[in-house]
Amino acid sequence: MPQVWQACDYWRALGKTVVADLDDDYPRLTPQNPAHPFWVLDVNNMKAQSGLTPVRALEEGLRHVDALLSPSKEILADWADVVPGYWLPNYADGDWYEGIAQKPVPEDGEQITIGWGGSVSH
Repeated sequence: MPQVWQACDYWRALGKTVVADLDDDYPRLTPQNPAHPFWVLDVNNMKAQSGLTPVRALEEGLRHVDALLSPSKEILADWADVVPGYWLPNYADGDWYEGIAQKPVPEDGEQITIGWGGSVSH
């Protein structure tokens, strides 16, 4: 982690704006989430190696950036005492689809496939 923090500091020293992006609520991941063992249980013994749990390391990392982007106002509120946050929704705006020809309504019983590029955690 220190190398990442140093890189952030380097770019900031050159006058660049460094922004972090979070869309997962790492401190509150539930046991059903595959990332829970890493973030909450610290299965990699990060604290023993660096003195910081994964969540505390994330917090320290956020101290090395200028801003936090998130589609979640709750995540931004959680980190507001660490870094300024900016809400950036990650959903499609209906205006983007204005003027696009609509597909025919599916027949009864016809399969509909909805694509999704997320992970099991969101």
